[in-house]
Amino acid sequence: MSIMADCFITTQIQNELTTAYGQGYVSYRIIPRWIYRFSNEQESLKHNPRSGRSITVITQQNIDAVKVLVNDDPHINIDSIATTSDMVYHMCSCDECLKRLVKNLPKKRSS
Repeated sequence: MSIMADCFITTQIQNELTTAYGQGYVSYRIIPRWIYRFSNEQESLKHNPRSGRSITVITQQNIDAVKVLVNDDPHINIDSIATTSDMVYHMCSCDECLKRLVKNLPKKRSS
């Protein structure tokens, strides 16, 4: 397909999306990516998992598991939490959820 044909198809799709959903619904620059993905038989716009990276999702179960770990050992470090709970280190170290979790734990006072 020529560059002119690609440009025409992209413009046509942009016009149809604008008619259907309104101005500014989708960026003109993203449409060629969609054309490429769908022409290669990919049926979803979601990202595919990358090799070497585990997929971890923040769930109530993960939050509860971290609560138990922190309640058992208030001095536990992020490395131990990530290892024990099979979470990705980046998720543990950057997530605001953990900060809120630790902040809301009852303080233990030494006698």
